[in-house]
Amino acid sequence: MRAPEKPLHIDIPVKLSDVKVVFSIGALALEGDLLASIFHMKLIKNDIAAWSATSENIAVFHTNAGHVAMHDAAYNTDRNIATGTPTRISSPICRSAA
Repeated sequence: MRAPEKPLHIDIPVKLSDVKVVFSIGALALEGDLLASIFHMKLIKNDIAAWSATSENIAVFHTNAGHVAMHDAAYNTDRNIATGTPTRISSPICRSAA
């Protein structure tokens, strides 16, 4: 494939004052002991803050990643164990919908 003769150039600046982002997280990946998805959400939130914009980030954990959003009692019942959720979502940008 040939490279375009003229690269794309956008000369209209966009200023965002409020950004809303939704993440669909269906698989677990870890950065050390932190969920990679939460790590990347924090990076995006910091970038948005650098633009002097407010943001609301929503993460929907489902399928293989869904159990990390359960509270300990629900996790124990679902898994038939008594250890509680192995991955804690302890971040100021996270809250449970339940």
